[in-house]
Amino acid sequence: MNACSPRSSRRTKVVVAILGAVIMILAAVAAGRWWKEQAREARQLAYQSALSACSRDLKPGLTRKSVEAYFHTSRIGFEKICCLGQHYQADLVKIGEEDTPWYCGPEYLDLVFEFAPTQEGGLKPSAD
Repeated sequence: MNACSPRSSRRTKVVVAILGAVIMILAAVAAGRWWKEQAREARQLAYQSALSACSRDLKPGLTRKSVEAYFHTSRIGFEKICCLGQHYQADLVKIGEEDTPWYCGPEYLDLVFEFAPTQEGGLKPSAD
């Protein structure tokens, strides 16, 4: 059989097409993984930025009222959590969410500001 026969030429084209398709699929998978990693790194930088800003601006010993005033003036959404009667023990600030490999949904990343009761019945941040 001649190496340049139509049958051999057709087989070569099929093999080249299959290899091309496999290479394109592998490139798409690699690009997707690279894109996800870049997005993850950008989210990590945003989380660190939020933590740094709060660490810089909010020091231990501030009253709950002043911390919440900071949230309001900075337009930072927060949620009061850990109820004890009519008083709250903490404020929760959501800074992001990450996908999880589980079917349950995303994992939330939060900053938690804990407050300890004062003598007057108000709250102030705990030393922890």
